[in-house]
Amino acid sequence: RLFIVALTVIGVLWLPIVRTSGGGQLVIYAQSVTSYLTPPILTVFLMASLWPRTTEPGVFWGLLVSMVIGVVWMVLNFVYPPPQCGEADTRPAPIAQLHFLHFGIALFAFAALIMTAISLLTKPVDREQTVMVHTPVSRRAFRFFLRWFCGFSDDDNGGAATEEERKAADTAEAAERARQLVAEMKSGSAWDRVVNCSALLLFAVGSFLWGLLA
Repeated sequence: RLFIVALTVIGVLWLPIVRTSGGGQLVIYAQSVTSYLTPPILTVFLMASLWPRTTEPGVFWGLLVSMVIGVVWMVLNFVYPPPQCGEADTRPAPIAQLHFLHFGIALFAFAALIMTAISLLTKPVDREQTVMVHTPVSRRAFRFFLRWFCGFSDDDNGGAATEEERKAADTAEAAERARQLVAEMKSGSAWDRVVNCSALLLFAVGSFLWGLLA
């Protein structure tokens, strides 16, 4: 309750900033804040999805540096709001001339450059560590929920296996699934290329629309 009250107070105190930013238009304010803060997050997602050479130090430092730059630029735009209609623009030249959408594109490229440089200078991640495997715990939880939803009790298993045997079977199944995934990733399939090409196409279309509407 205290946290909700604190957030409400912060939201009320933030209203003057929303009013002065973007000429009082909420849509422009939301787009500007998004351009200041989200490009590094998008860079992390694309780099981790499309480039296996990406490392944790590269992502960490790239995200940290670019987020700091985005927050500083956002604060500067709040300190120097755009002038009203008919008023002279007395803001510093970089803030007055650089549109927030153009800043988002530049911040995305800068974050990608930092992540690429640091990833190439650090030890690559093992291929096996990038495989997502369902743990036996999650499988047992899903089976428990399924049996509960269907109305079965724990005694309806017919004495098929003990708890230790079920754990061993789940562990063996997870290990086998991990080996299969690693083999598929190493061999490379046609669907991998389809997914990669689709991601590049969506990225290109999004970048074109972003630059067109800036």
